[in-house]
Amino acid sequence: MITATLADTVDRRAVVRATTAGQLRASAGLCAQALTENRNVLLLLALVAVGTSCSALGAPARRTFPVRLLPGDQVAAGLALTNVSFQAAMLAGPAMAGLIIARWDFSAAYAAQAVAMAVSMLAVIRLPAMRPEGADAAGDRRRPERGGWRITLRRPTLWGSMATDLSATLLAMPIALFPLVNEIRFGGNPQTLGLFLSAVAVGGITAGLLSGTVTRWRRSGLVQLSAAGVWGLALACFGLTGPLWPALGCLAVAGAADTVSVVTRSALVQLETPDAYRGPGLLGRTRHRCRGP
Repeated sequence: MITATLADTVDRRAVVRATTAGQLRASAGLCAQALTENRNVLLLLALVAVGTSCSALGAPARRTFPVRLLPGDQVAAGLALTNVSFQAAMLAGPAMAGLIIARWDFSAAYAAQAVAMAVSMLAVIRLPAMRPEGADAAGDRRRPERGGWRITLRRPTLWGSMATDLSATLLAMPIALFPLVNEIRFGGNPQTLGLFLSAVAVGGITAGLLSGTVTRWRRSGLVQLSAAGVWGLALACFGLTGPLWPALGCLAVAGAADTVSVVTRSALVQLETPDAYRGPGLLGRTRHRCRGP
């Protein structure tokens, strides 16, 4: 709730700029720690904690960027592009890190991370100021903290969208079972386990690249319900399928359905939520079911 309140009371660009700078410093510290061969575990954990804390603090404010920067009819497309970039990073990032570490060492991987954060910092600096609308008065600074649940319950679009996502997440979220499934059905091969997440990411990227059609559909609530249903059916087929490649195909279908659900839900929630309440994770959540925030 602290991160959400921060995002809804001060300039969101300033929040993201400060937290990105913190991530950049943490990455540089990790690189320096690796270069000097410092084996202090507490220092390593502290630097990782700083980086992840900054990421968590900046996430609610960063989520509001598409709806503030884009016209209303382009918000869904902007969210789809954001989701595609996330999927691509999940697919290519670990592989690139492995190649860098194998070819050079950990310091090179940390340096690459620092460069990526520097590029992100430059992009954020060029954005316009984005102070939350309606949060200028001192009396408004606590409104997101008090009224988020009330706004959600009073708007069927919001609570219906969140109830659909919550149901799909609670009833069909397989990632915790992937190691067990891999052990029982595929001999515990770690490469096979990695393919599970890669298959989901491939489906998500494919759906994201074709999301222009989805974002133009007017019945967004129906689209989200249908996508949630396909997500559940695809995972059920994954659980019943024996051979590896059909199982991976089911996961790819699930990833595609999840991306469609994420894009439609995010657009609905962001457009239906007053700007002064967009920071809280309750109303601004765009988390992907398989991989967290």
